[in-house]
Parts: sequence; structure tokens; C-alpha cells
Amino acid sequence: MIFLEPYLEKMPEQLRLHLNTAPAFPDHLHPQAEMLYIFKGQANLCIGGQLCSLQPGDLCLCFPGVMHGYRTPHNARALMVIFSPDLFPDFTHILTHSVPQHSVITASQMPGAVSRCMEEIRRELADAGDERVIRGYLQVILALLLPHMPLLSPPPQSQDMAYRILQYLSAHFTDPITLEDTAQALNVSKSHVSHILSQRISVNFRTYINTLRTDHACTLLRSTQRSITDIAYACGFENLRTFHRAFQDRYHLSPSQYRAQASK
Repeated sequence: MIFLEPYLEKMPEQLRLHLNTAPAFPDHLHPQAEMLYIFKGQANLCIGGQLCSLQPGDLCLCFPGVMHGYRTPHNARALMVIFSPDLFPDFTHILTHSVPQHSVITASQMPGAVSRCMEEIRRELADAGDERVIRGYLQVILALLLPHMPLLSPPPQSQDMAYRILQYLSAHFTDPITLEDTAQALNVSKSHVSHILSQRISVNFRTYINTLRTDHACTLLRSTQRSITDIAYACGFENLRTFHRAFQDRYHLSPSQYRAQASK
């Protein structure tokens, strides 16, 4: 169970939790489900192409494979949970073979027990809690939430170019890929890939790739003793200087400073 950086396209663990400041991250997708609950403030997100604003007591449940991203939060305090559908066998089929008509449940629609479970999870995390207890609360939350979420068959994503681009980059960001490689793999022009990223994701190709790579680097810095040089190349950076610059730009820390803080 991990409590720090919330994102990872190639997530090795089944459960990851991020408590405190709501994140900002460009649109992305992954095979895990993702839940965001707001305790305080406001968080803005885009899910399935729709912009949403979450207020205190609101919750968003993003099913696996659905594009989603977070815009700059407004002093939001939140709990983010990213989990493999296989972690909860009672709900695996629902999570992997359907999508909700509406991904957001507002505080006024929320079963009261869900909010209480979220508070209990927050207390568990504050006390370096027992993962088994947290999984129990999450099981209850899903059992209470899913009946309030009308489900649809997932729409075909293969024709949506933004989805195809993000899917490709999610699978290959640790490889030495370029904009031209991506365009050739998807049989479109480089300008078309750039246009989609700019218009739909509001980010350029290099920034998006570096975001995925530095996020992956955070996990390796926290969870392994591999050298920083080894991590840089494992995440797809062509040299150590490029890695340090990209990492510093995103986290305002050097990789070694990040590792030192995480170890505390």
C-alpha cells in the first residue's frame, strides 16, 4: 500500500492511496479504478471528456480504461484511491465490463455511511493504518455506491484518437519513443498527434511523456534502492541531465531530495 504520488500507468501494487492535497495531472488512463473523495475545498477534473467540479463530500469513481485528468485544485483536501478491480472480486466484472452514466456522486446523493467510511480511512492513514481495515472500508463503499450509479456498456474507444494516443503512450513511455514514432504507430501525421494533445489534453508531447516518466521515477525512488542513474534510464530518459531537469521542473526537488523526503 503506497501513500505518496497517486499516479502510475504501470502500477505494480494492487492498492495505492494518496491523502491530502488534491492533485493536478493531465488526462491519462490506466487499467485500475480510481476514486477521489473531497474533504475540503474544490477540485476540477475532466472524466470521459466532461468537465466536473467536486465540492466537499462529493466523490468521483473512474472506471478502468476511462480517460480522466485533474485541473489545478482550489485548496482541496482529498483522498485518492487507485485500485485493481481484482482486489474486490464481488465487483470485478462490473468495473471491467461497464461504465457509469455519471461518474460523480454529490454529497446530497451520497449514502451517509460512505462519508463515515472515508473519515475512518483518513484516520487509518493518519495512524499508518492496517491495509486490511482499509480494504474492508473500500468494500463497503463500493457496495453502497454502485447501486446509485446507473451503468452502461462501455463505448468503443478504438475510433477516438485521443484515447488511442494516451493508450499508446501509457504502454510505451519508458521506451525511447518520439512524436514521429507515435504518429507512425497510429498511422497519422505528427501534426495531428500534436494537435490532439494540445486541444484535448492541453499539453505538448514532450511534457506529457516527461510527466509519465517522472511519476514512474517517484515510485522507483521510494520503493527501490536502485541508483538515480539506473532509474533515469529505466524510466525512458536519454541521459541523467534531462532526467534531473524534468524532475526538478515537475516537483521542484532533485531526485535525491525527493528520495530523502520519502524515506522519512
